[in-house]
Amino acid sequence: MTSAKRLAAIVFAADEPVDALIADFVAAEQHKGRRIAGVRQTDSGVDECTGAVRAVDIATGGSFALMQDLGRQAGSCRVDPSAIARVSQIVGAAVAGRPDLIVVNRFGKLEAEEKDGVVADIGAAVAAGVPVLVAVAARFLPAWNDFASGLDAQLPCSRAALDAWWADLAQAHGS
Repeated sequence: MTSAKRLAAIVFAADEPVDALIADFVAAEQHKGRRIAGVRQTDSGVDECTGAVRAVDIATGGSFALMQDLGRQAGSCRVDPSAIARVSQIVGAAVAGRPDLIVVNRFGKLEAEEKDGVVADIGAAVAAGVPVLVAVAARFLPAWNDFASGLDAQLPCSRAALDAWWADLAQAHGS
């Protein structure tokens, strides 16, 4: 049995399909009438440093690019600051709407290096008592652990683990 903690991190390796897992879970829960909000990331099937990585606003279905396309010759990838601001705005609005679950597409490099990102938004959602699901790349797990301070349930990248956490949470909190 997984923990009934309201904050869950799906810890995934680079070759694991976390985006597809979250998309399938969200769709299934929405079909059951659950109110899911926040942002999920598309499984672009390409290198994260391209402009093809997109975020989906779960409430509206609208999508937007997360990375700036710096061209094939660029020596590094760049997260688009305006996209991160948009993710923050979407998660903030989700907290105010008090859905059944808020999804945050990533705890990534910006969050791990404490350079803005959506850490404050994740914290606000947790403080509001809304369940939060966050995708955390294994390479950022030490920084995530510093942030979450043991208040999270850490899940492997599997539907069975995600479903078990969600069922345990519903049972523990009477929803």
